[in-house]
Amino acid sequence: LVSVNTLSEMPFAASLVYNDTYYEILADLNKTSYVGTNFKLNFQQFMVLYENKYYLIDADGSVSSFHILSSNLYYSKDKKLYYNATTGVAYDTLGNEMVFTNGRLTEIRTQNNPTEYITVSYANDTSDQITAAKYYVNSALKYTINFTYTNDKLTSITTNADATMPEK
Repeated sequence: LVSVNTLSEMPFAASLVYNDTYYEILADLNKTSYVGTNFKLNFQQFMVLYENKYYLIDADGSVSSFHILSSNLYYSKDKKLYYNATTGVAYDTLGNEMVFTNGRLTEIRTQNNPTEYITVSYANDTSDQITAAKYYVNSALKYTINFTYTNDKLTSITTNADATMPEK
């Protein structure tokens, strides 16, 4: 949908993802996409506790399960990620992190360039409706992608940067 050239290894782009079973997956986990049946935004990532396991709905719409290793520490073999249920942080062995607040992705940090990070904002504390994704360098806001909705459906995406359409 929109891509911002950050001149870095950390990509900053909003994309629309289709999964023919995504509506059922979201309904089972009590989540809403706000962008249409079986579609989601790549920033819509969730960590959900369901029947004593955590499940990650990833950027591409895939679902991965996390099995308990110890008290509040879980691991996903297919994603090679750990999840600390106390802090809400999913991380790999390289130190890359995804922070989940109320089960929703709220921050992405990469170990390759720890001064750069992305935050994701929502309409309110209980909504899965993303209002903005922001890209920071050295704690200074560089780029913002805003999401606007009408009647709970995504109607526009805007950015404060020179955005480009991704190649097909």
